[in-house]
Amino acid sequence: MDFRKKTFTLIELLVVIAIISILAAMLLPALKNARERGLGSACTGNLKQVGLVLSMYANDFNGFYPMNYNSDTGKTWTETLIDSGSMKEPKEGKASTLVCPAYTPADYDTRSFTYGFHRDATDAYGDGDGWIRPSKYVNRYNERVVNIPIVADTIEIANNKQWYQLFRAPAANSGKCLHLRHQGSAKAFMLDCSVRSLNHAALLDIKDNSGRTHAWGFVDKNLNIHYQ
Repeated sequence: MDFRKKTFTLIELLVVIAIISILAAMLLPALKNARERGLGSACTGNLKQVGLVLSMYANDFNGFYPMNYNSDTGKTWTETLIDSGSMKEPKEGKASTLVCPAYTPADYDTRSFTYGFHRDATDAYGDGDGWIRPSKYVNRYNERVVNIPIVADTIEIANNKQWYQLFRAPAANSGKCLHLRHQGSAKAFMLDCSVRSLNHAALLDIKDNSGRTHAWGFVDKNLNIHYQ
């Protein structure tokens, strides 16, 4: 009886390594896509929670949302929510509902590096004094309520961080607008209280109730600014 151990030949080892490499090449993209979809779902969940906090704030303040930045108090919209007791301040360096989990750094840093609150909305969709009142918004551009993002994925290019303000038209060389970081889409809490995924085509083809186009600017995943 032959008790010698059977060993792999060099060719057999190379074949096994080649098979493993092929399987890895096939599986890694799928795993990456699954991870990105998971982060997108987490971001949607964050924005739903933010929307709930905004609704509770509005119930306590005559139906108004906070301003994206209140020059009288010197507070951003997140500071207003936190200081009013509508939500607790997240721990610095930890994950937060105020920060998109798909962008680095994904942890709470300061009250400025968060989801962006629609800056133009405080004039176009408020009561004329810089406040947004969803139940009685003044629609200056005759837009459909479902097409108006209030809180969304944003980026400030200079700092390469999320930004608390959301501009319809990107600020020159800085962005401060929608960031399409979720497989070509940005997540947004809309004025109709839904959370939507807004992609390139949708943002450049937003129409008002008269059929006129009012495109939204955005920054793509390569940090290129688009506006039409």
